[in-house]
Amino acid sequence: MEKVTVKFKKALFIPPASRLQFGYLYFYDLINGTVESKTIEVFASDVLSMTWGLDFYKQGSRDAEKILLQFAKNTIIEKFKEGTLNDHEEVVLLTSTQPAVCPYDPNSLVVSELEEFTIEPEKKPLFQEINDNKLAASIIETRDIINALFYSSHGEKLLLLDQERNLLDFFKSAKNEEAYFHRIASLGQTARNINASILRRLLNETDTTIGSVALLDKFLTSKGKQNKDITDILKHIGYIRKGYPIHGDNIKDVQVGYKYFKLKYPVVDFENTWTTLLNKYLLALNHLYEIFASIYSG
Repeated sequence: MEKVTVKFKKALFIPPASRLQFGYLYFYDLINGTVESKTIEVFASDVLSMTWGLDFYKQGSRDAEKILLQFAKNTIIEKFKEGTLNDHEEVVLLTSTQPAVCPYDPNSLVVSELEEFTIEPEKKPLFQEINDNKLAASIIETRDIINALFYSSHGEKLLLLDQERNLLDFFKSAKNEEAYFHRIASLGQTARNINASILRRLLNETDTTIGSVALLDKFLTSKGKQNKDITDILKHIGYIRKGYPIHGDNIKDVQVGYKYFKLKYPVVDFENTWTTLLNKYLLALNHLYEIFASIYSG
């Protein structure tokens, strides 16, 4: 893969229609000997727009455009390196996936028509990383087996997934801080995305304030199979996810999370830390599989 230049040309504001979200359609060229013209839309939900103070109608201001442009850039870089970049992409930013404080200062950013950057090729292409990554493959396979066992008795999956791309992150390395935090966001979202509604029905639990990990603990206890290793791993992965840039730097919980896994904080060795957390998540899944195998296959 050769390096390419990305040159943005202009942006058009897209007001809310059927969905309460605000955004821009960005036009850009991908230049590598030839020129490919592409587009990408980036939207922020109405709640996130208010949380970040994005004013899409302020006369003379292009701050919102410049901020959403950064997410367009990140998506283009990531998808180009994956080999999945389409002629048109769409990104939707929600409060559930973004930090409470906007991570970008518009005063330090340029407008769309001045934005130009180069994407350097990876030393190892993504398809090779996927072929070499047995850890990520084991995580996905074990999740599938757990869901199959649970589904056979209850008609629903236990381990849910909002975005298929989160699983793709498990195959990727974390060579720097930016990549690491992106991976942690995916792991935290995936690890704690447990089907709380089916667990509440099975437990006849009416208290809606009980979280998914606590519900899983209660469910395993009701089967005489409580295993604190499972729920503690999931809980502390959640603590680590609270770190920047997801929920602001919630130092106390973040430190507790890293301490539980015997990892240094602040993180310096991003790749080793990422691999350690994936192995711990797989350990929790393996324990859960063993329990479900004894419950549903015995």
